[in-house]
Amino acid sequence: MSHRHEQHKGERLVREEFAVGGPRLSLERQAPAMRKMTVNHTNLEWTGKNLGFAESANANIYRLEQGRWSADDSGNGYAGGRQNTGATKAKLDTIGANVNFDSHVHDNVVVKYGVNYRNQEVKPHQIFREGVRNQEKQDVGVYGEAIVDINDVTLTAGLRYDHFNFKAMDGKKISDGAINPSVGVIWQAMPSLSFSASHNYATRSPRMHDALMSHGARGVVSIADGTKAEQARNTEIGFNYNDGTFGFEGSYFWQNIKDALGTNTGRDNHLCDGTNLQCASEIINAGRIKNKGYELAASYRYEGLTARLGVAHAKPRFYGERLSSNPEYASAIGRTWTASLAYRFNKPNLEVAVHRRQVEKVKPEDNFFTSSAQITAANGTGKASYGVTDISANWKPLNNDKMNVNFAVNNITNKNYIPHAQRSNLPGAGREYRIGMNYTF
Repeated sequence: MSHRHEQHKGERLVREEFAVGGPRLSLERQAPAMRKMTVNHTNLEWTGKNLGFAESANANIYRLEQGRWSADDSGNGYAGGRQNTGATKAKLDTIGANVNFDSHVHDNVVVKYGVNYRNQEVKPHQIFREGVRNQEKQDVGVYGEAIVDINDVTLTAGLRYDHFNFKAMDGKKISDGAINPSVGVIWQAMPSLSFSASHNYATRSPRMHDALMSHGARGVVSIADGTKAEQARNTEIGFNYNDGTFGFEGSYFWQNIKDALGTNTGRDNHLCDGTNLQCASEIINAGRIKNKGYELAASYRYEGLTARLGVAHAKPRFYGERLSSNPEYASAIGRTWTASLAYRFNKPNLEVAVHRRQVEKVKPEDNFFTSSAQITAANGTGKASYGVTDISANWKPLNNDKMNVNFAVNNITNKNYIPHAQRSNLPGAGREYRIGMNYTF
């Protein structure tokens, strides 16, 4: 059994990801107030072996509560503005369970199967529009996968069925299901070299409307008849070489997503402002998305020394006039280089390391969020490159993995930079000190 509590508290703007800039986004209009974001995650897990029909099994039940508390939302239109009196609190409650089994049906055949369940409910601080209900969603998945070893080749084939039940802000209910197959192959060409390829499908059910605006004051988001889960088709090829001293690995992937989810208003949440009283929109299958990219990495090990170098890059493309211009699917990120150098001492059992992450700039023509007939740049601006250096240390006082003490200083030079995985110009975290300890008994 485990329980995790996280809390971030401080003075925040109307939305935590917003930045101050220009007359439209003035500090006064951003209405800063003391706010607290919390995460409470409780998990009960069981593991079993030699059950007769299965060699191993695991099951868990969990509850995840994500909360937002604000001392004053009277200046925050997203949260209901002046209709709020006093402090406010909104939360998303999630309850889920998973059961997984592994069975050996033959010397060279393993079958994995199980069930996944998740129930989510958005609970606003208060309802401000008649007819608004708490949003709810249930996701259920049933899967099976066979893994077959034939000499130097490993084959995998699986089938998964996913089903969702969705209740929108107006109480309207939609349900749908999809079958998702998967296949894969790994060829061990040499003891130190393997090649792999995989092709699989995966679905994602409709997302509930933003918990911060689920009160209804800024409009009601329903769901259109016939709305389906968006389905991704993923293909990946790769290789892995490791002789104990040198290591090389790489992969290239293609991804196509059909029935990408959006709304008939492009997720415009300002429809109740001024004289425009069109305060309703619907979740729809709004378009499609394509993505492709690669990852390459090399490593070197000698006694206690480990050196690594890697690079990764992806280029998503969006097609559909009703997909949101907000980066809710993905954001253009520059080619990312990572490097690390570490050394582990025997006495004491201590590893010290330095890590470097260098992100290349994004050109204006590649900094887009959505497209219709042609790709549309995001305000005609690019993104500057940046680099961040971290240091870390891991100490094993008992000379095994039962106890670990970890130290880290992230962004050691306190560099001021703008991360690419966001839409505003908020700077990334400055110099950050971390210490952690874990003990297994």
